[in-house]
Amino acid sequence: MYILDYKRSPFGCFNGALSGLSIDELCCPVIDSLLSKNARIVPDLFILGQAVPAGSGQNPSALVMNKLCLNTVPSFSVNKVCASGMEAVMLACDVLSCNMRRTKFVLAGGVEQMSKCPHYLMNQRSQGCKFGDLPLKDGLLFDGLTDSATNMKMGECGDMLAREYNIERPIQDQWAVKSFTFGLKAYEDRLYEREVVPVNGLTRDEQLQKFNPQKMATLKPSFSPTGTITAANSSPLSDGAAFLLLSSEPGVEGGALAKIIGYADAQVEDPRRFPTAIIPAVEKALLISGIGAQNVDHWEISEAFALVPEIVSKHFDIPQERVNEKGGAVGLGHPLGASGARMVGTLAMTLKLNVNSKYGVAAICNGGGGASAIVLERV
Repeated sequence: MYILDYKRSPFGCFNGALSGLSIDELCCPVIDSLLSKNARIVPDLFILGQAVPAGSGQNPSALVMNKLCLNTVPSFSVNKVCASGMEAVMLACDVLSCNMRRTKFVLAGGVEQMSKCPHYLMNQRSQGCKFGDLPLKDGLLFDGLTDSATNMKMGECGDMLAREYNIERPIQDQWAVKSFTFGLKAYEDRLYEREVVPVNGLTRDEQLQKFNPQKMATLKPSFSPTGTITAANSSPLSDGAAFLLLSSEPGVEGGALAKIIGYADAQVEDPRRFPTAIIPAVEKALLISGIGAQNVDHWEISEAFALVPEIVSKHFDIPQERVNEKGGAVGLGHPLGASGARMVGTLAMTLKLNVNSKYGVAAICNGGGGASAIVLERV
């Protein structure tokens, strides 16, 4: 399967420049730019990754197609939390490879409007409230950022792994600084020029403006007094969208960005250890692709927390300079449903620009103990 092209929005901060937009207002400029650049291809199917769709309206994928006057394009949504956007791309490959739907082009990616996730009044329909206060539950925290099996916050799980792997805070802060500096340099070098579509006046990822390495070391732990995860070395709440145009054919004008040669999901027994699921996911995807980790030139690894690329790079013996070369989620932002698609698209762009490179891997963990990984080959 081939990635013909890729576009994304800038990622906005929580309650930032993109927070006032609806889901379709966030998605449509990106998709319109993507399809306009590719001879107005009409996709045969649209797959939308979204982790917390509450408040987005009925069937957001169909809404987006409707607003783009692509009303007859079938669509559906997929929720694999942080891996939703990547899973949408993998499902697109499944559809294209089996050809049972007679599809030639699939539009896939993800979106998240974390700023607009509502608070819930739980059980009010079934139990009612005859007297007393009505407690509100944060829908974003409940459905997006808390492990449903153990009721532990994602950050608490991260602190647990930091202790287990003996990843001290300075190491995590070092990855965070790298994420910001690499992201800023990528914009300075105009590497995102072909990738990022301005939306609502925002032209670059809003989180990058907050980079303050001097303040980073002074921040208190976010989840426990003795923890090492802080607001600076974990990914921020964000709004954003990212989409890829895929086909079973390599395309014509300029050719495809990259070829997808393998992909896999993995699950670990203990959902609290979800970041470690990246390791078996990558191992499975590499096995399917027929290459080893030593053959991979570029890596996009989830930065739900800065400790994640530390764990993965140590396991596969990856030099830090090959990981998240244009910045990661800590510096760029992490709209849950969009991040996986951004990573695949950014990796494809990186391979296209580097003529001496051949292979790349994108891998992202997700709440519930899972992860997804995709292997790309330069074409």
